[in-house]
Amino acid sequence: MPLTPKAGDSLTYSANMLPTVSNYTMRYDYSSSTFQGQPALALTTTSTIAGVTSTGVTYTSPTTGAYLGSNAAAATTTTVTTFDPPDYQDRINNASYNIGQVATVAVKARVTGSGITSAFAAIGGGTALTMDYSFTVERKPNESLTVAAGTFANVCKLQVNVTINNVKLEGNNGSNPMFSSLFGTLSSAFAQPFNNTIWLTNKLPNVPKFYMTTAAASGGSSTQELTSYTLAPR
Repeated sequence: MPLTPKAGDSLTYSANMLPTVSNYTMRYDYSSSTFQGQPALALTTTSTIAGVTSTGVTYTSPTTGAYLGSNAAAATTTTVTTFDPPDYQDRINNASYNIGQVATVAVKARVTGSGITSAFAAIGGGTALTMDYSFTVERKPNESLTVAAGTFANVCKLQVNVTINNVKLEGNNGSNPMFSSLFGTLSSAFAQPFNNTIWLTNKLPNVPKFYMTTAAASGGSSTQELTSYTLAPR
């Protein structure tokens, strides 16, 4: 399992989202902070794509690691996504302990904000987009992994496949003539499965590598690979 994060940890990744975006960077910085008056460990995620930088912050308990909350990503962000359960990522990371074991994690997502309102104005409007995720997690045999930041031995490898269903639009009664055709097409696009390979090591507080492919009609893949890191003294 990953190393417990600590204030002062910093990791930088090279990333791509093919075929649309290539060669951008992601940086994860951990620092001491507070959230709603209580001590917290803040994770600042910074992405730089084509010279444009956006930043988001999530907060966890420095003692238990429990998720506390987050701040919206960039000033230009027009949607807010919430997840139930909010600590679903931790549940995925901890779902499989034995090689060959398969576990399932169910997550509900809800997207709100002006971006949703404007996106669906042409078909009668909407206040929130909701969907159900099902994560199937299978642990593969451990292996040695080499990335730009170095070689990590005995790395835990997880195959995480994601399906999305029950896509619904709140705040729309479906009476607009364009609703059934356009929202049906959108729902089908969202419902395409995603297949992810994740590598975990107890030497790092985050993954050394992540790879995702989608079966959507447009195809595509996404990769994050660790290029450099700094760890606070343990």
